[in-house]
Amino acid sequence: PIPFIWQRDSDCCACQGRGRCANGFQMAAGATSGDCASFAAGGECQSQSTCCVPEPSGPSRSFRRSADPVASFAAAEAYCGDSGLARIDSAAENALAAEACGDAVCWLSFRDPSLGGHWRWPGDELPLYTNWNGEYKQPGLDDNGGEREPYSTLNTRGTLWTRGSRTDLSVLDGTWFDAADLGTAHALCNMPLEDAPPRPPPPPPPPPPPPSAPLPPGSCPRGWERGGSKCYRLIGRASQAGCQDMCAAALPGAAGGGAGGAGLVCIESRAEQDFLRTTFGRVGEGCCRWPDPFIGDFGSDQSCCTWSGLFQDPSADSGFRGDAAAGWDLWRAGGCDSGFRAWSRGEPNQWGGLEEDCALLFGPGEGWVDIGCGGGERWPFG
Repeated sequence: PIPFIWQRDSDCCACQGRGRCANGFQMAAGATSGDCASFAAGGECQSQSTCCVPEPSGPSRSFRRSADPVASFAAAEAYCGDSGLARIDSAAENALAAEACGDAVCWLSFRDPSLGGHWRWPGDELPLYTNWNGEYKQPGLDDNGGEREPYSTLNTRGTLWTRGSRTDLSVLDGTWFDAADLGTAHALCNMPLEDAPPRPPPPPPPPPPPPSAPLPPGSCPRGWERGGSKCYRLIGRASQAGCQDMCAAALPGAAGGGAGGAGLVCIESRAEQDFLRTTFGRVGEGCCRWPDPFIGDFGSDQSCCTWSGLFQDPSADSGFRGDAAAGWDLWRAGGCDSGFRAWSRGEPNQWGGLEEDCALLFGPGEGWVDIGCGGGERWPFG
């Protein structure tokens, strides 16, 4: 790159004359406007000092970390020897450095000995890339309660002082912090890419779960009740469609509410209806009711309302329009085509002109009632 004096970001001038960098080059690090930048020299904006730096095509080095923290910045340099303390020239290299550093704090070779904002790599080389932490306004000249901080680390852990305010923090995201020579960081050394250990291949995907073993004749899984040739269980609360998904996940591939496996109950006979009501119903407890101002009852409790898998074709009616009793021939469980119905007197009715397209198995009355499908207070079963 063309040599230039980089003072501070506040010294940058807008581009003058030629406004774009040549092919293969990018804006100098620290520039604030344009595709390339003019920098101040001696406090004066020099229109001829526009400089562009090479755009890295990829990482040119990898990194290795000391097993333990070292006693000082100088000790970190000594530890790395001829390979040198870490220098980072691109985002790709920063990612490799962050991976090598892991959840530790690591010294970089980026320094500002004069504490004047003139950060340099060894050999007084200007940066092609920086990754200062922005959240904590790095680099900060009055960090650490006035302690001199001419060094830099990748990651930080400890106490940060900013304008007299103390913050205890741990930041391990690969961003950079200025630092005093406190001896609390690991040495992070440059390493040729070809010497980097090969990355392990990704783990193979887990094998698919084995198919569910067929249940022995006359038995059900633990927690399920057997009735005739089916198994039943109360699962949880959701909309009718959501409860179908919960049932299917509870016992995939097994015999249940429909031919395809567990699902919201598909009732095929009066005997099955009576079994479910005897086994799971809570008749007379008042735990599935809505306010009825016509009889002066303003209470509401849906704690034991229970879905069946029956629902209405949404196009069969709309509020007061259409036939509230039409289109009730759809079941959530796959393979169910039961024609059995056990409606309470006056049901289904689209009460009050509401869209009530799903059937409650245990409702306020002795039989089924229609109600909106989206309530999350219903108990499903499979």
